[in-house]
Amino acid sequence: MWCFVSAPVPSCVHRTTHHTGRLPLTPLAVFCSSGTTRVSGLALELQTSHYMYLNGVVLVSPTELGIKREGPVYDASYLPYYAATAWYHGQLSPALQAKDLEELLPEVEEFTIQDLIPVLAQGGFIDPALRAATADKMAAYSGMSAEVILQHNLAVPPNFFWKELLRGDGFTVGRLDSRYKGIDTQDAGAKVAFILFVLEISLRKTIVYQDRPGTDVRKAETTLFCCAHKRTGVSPDYNAEMAAWNHEFAPAMNQYVRSTLGFKTDLQYNLFGPVHPWDSVGDTYREDTGGAKLRRAMAQNPYMHVLTQSGYYDGACDYFNAKYSMWNMDPSGKLKDRMDWKGYRSGHMMYALSPPRLGRLMS
Repeated sequence: MWCFVSAPVPSCVHRTTHHTGRLPLTPLAVFCSSGTTRVSGLALELQTSHYMYLNGVVLVSPTELGIKREGPVYDASYLPYYAATAWYHGQLSPALQAKDLEELLPEVEEFTIQDLIPVLAQGGFIDPALRAATADKMAAYSGMSAEVILQHNLAVPPNFFWKELLRGDGFTVGRLDSRYKGIDTQDAGAKVAFILFVLEISLRKTIVYQDRPGTDVRKAETTLFCCAHKRTGVSPDYNAEMAAWNHEFAPAMNQYVRSTLGFKTDLQYNLFGPVHPWDSVGDTYREDTGGAKLRRAMAQNPYMHVLTQSGYYDGACDYFNAKYSMWNMDPSGKLKDRMDWKGYRSGHMMYALSPPRLGRLMS
């Protein structure tokens, strides 16, 4: 991340704006998803190395920006997203279902902060009655049963939620946009054949790794085994939203490039690519995280404002974790008047809205 943002990209932005004469008086940068990590470093690098100052940064469906959330905070933070998805699919009680989404979510957020995180912090020493009452409350908000929540020690991972919420109806829900429904091979979660297959592949790869200079074989074995264990848990067979998006975006782009732009090629158009592992060269200290860099850019530039936008149904970069990042980017609270958050009734892709809603959002 450091090399990518701190060298080529800021220089490219600087040259492009100056050579074309397109240097806005109030420059604004809008980045989405993993791009929000990049723009956090870009904003600081532009002003410190190129004397270009952004007036605004818009983080759409942002990543965690290097802001740590572990233990009880991490385990509790998905509940508001679960509630939004359960509400959308009509899985809540009539009383909760009757509420508007933006009336319901503040209630769930308050429970998450004031009750759930303190309870989870007690670990295995939670009073049994409190544990049961917390599970009942989580069940009411998430659409899952108190039984499965207790089986997960009140910490239900997202991949299980995507499989569990509509299990009784024979569907899974999407990751990047949980409004989409998928159909798995089986409603149960065990995939024994796949486990054996992945473990066999991992053993073969370990042998290959032994011939690679500088590779820690034990680390490779551990990583591969963990990967196999994670992939074979109770989670959907595929991401339902990606299956829907891929056959919409790819044909449209291929048609546009070849017919409208006249660019003829045999190259395949890839809808997305890997963003990991991040190049963390130079990111030695806490101050080098994306969130810390953006905070420094705001501190040095009193005209910079940051707007975070999140989709309520996004399970990859969920809206409550985006709020958490905003709250904790500047613990001093001195920059909070220049930070704002807006939610929209969509998933990871803000434009996956009905035209009237999208128009209101953009305005």
